[in-house]
Amino acid sequence: MTQLKRCCHCEKMLAVVEFTSAKLKPDGLSSSCKACKREYDARRYAAKREKLLAQHKTWRRANGERIREYRDQWRAVNLEHVKAVQRAYDQRNADKIRARKAARRTALREINL
Repeated sequence: MTQLKRCCHCEKMLAVVEFTSAKLKPDGLSSSCKACKREYDARRYAAKREKLLAQHKTWRRANGERIREYRDQWRAVNLEHVKAVQRAYDQRNADKIRARKAARRTALREINL
């Protein structure tokens, strides 16, 4: 038997799998369903988009070295994965890569003339 719960926003009776977990709630589930939560998050982000983007930009500028260190460490640990992803990309986009290289060679020839 599927357990049901009522969403506090849309007031529909939904299966408990339609709710995210919330450890602090008595039943361990959030009071609003996933769909309502998505709508709420989208509205909230739209209202604060410019402010959030500015905050992210400021943080990235202040922590550029930290970001680079983390990225380099991750890449070193996951080098085989990185190479596999690059090979797959190269195979899927062989024509695009070939055209880009040809355009670059042509541009270099024109510069060196």
